[in-house]
Amino acid sequence: PQLAKAQMVFDASGTMFRWPKQTSVQELCLWTFWARTPDATDLSEAQINDVLVSGHSFGDHPLLRRAMIGHGMLSRTMDGRIFRKEAVEMPAPAAKLYSELAPLWR
Repeated sequence: PQLAKAQMVFDASGTMFRWPKQTSVQELCLWTFWARTPDATDLSEAQINDVLVSGHSFGDHPLLRRAMIGHGMLSRTMDGRIFRKEAVEMPAPAAKLYSELAPLWR
């Protein structure tokens, strides 16, 4: 059920067009952004924003960035200038969602 709800917030091009209401569905959707974030690289706020902006159309990349930090998918330095993708394992439902959406991004 969560996967089906997550699929409903992405359009035919794989762009997230709205923020889900349920926290569990939000987290599932955030994994798609985590997967698109470069590994083991220090990123500026502008660089992480580029990843987030390219994957959604509802106009709130700060919400996505804060949520990814809150879910432990991203970390940032104390001064907030450098972001880094956390090396965590993607849950199976998120991997399935990502595998369905990734071909649409090419």
